Amino acid sequence: MAIKVDFYILPEETPEKTLDESIRFTCRLTEKVFHKGYKVFIKTESQQQAEQVSKTLWTFRDVSFVPHNIFEENPLTPAPIQIGYLEDPREHHEVLINLTTEIPEYYNHFERVLEVIPTVHKQAGRKKYKSYEQQNCELTTHKI
Repeated sequence: MAIKVDFYILPEETPEKTLDESIRFTCRLTEKVFHKGYKVFIKTESQQQAEQVSKTLWTFRDVSFVPHNIFEENPLTPAPIQIGYLEDPREHHEVLINLTTEIPEYYNHFERVLEVIPTVHKQAGRKKYKSYEQQNCELTTHKI
């Protein structure tokens, strides 16, 4: 069965605002997927970005509760939403939200991959699209 990969193409913004908006969008997307009952792994570029996503998940909406933790800080007691920047999340194999410019080598351990593509990463997004296409993934593009 082909892995479903959704690309979320974010609107044009200034470079400084684009990455902040991509994290806010990621938080809204994560909340939506979590409320559908899925476990989520958010792959970030760095520890700093993981911490920024974690902080934003706590604050992006007053009435929202999205249980999460940073995988590398607590891999033995995973929350339904894990944020990671180094390792394969092992047992977390439902939904991968990828914030990096590369495709994680373990993407095929997941049922579904959600690629968030800010303006500053459009070229990397095109490259990832072609790579997923070559792997016979089922691709869908959403312009936000």
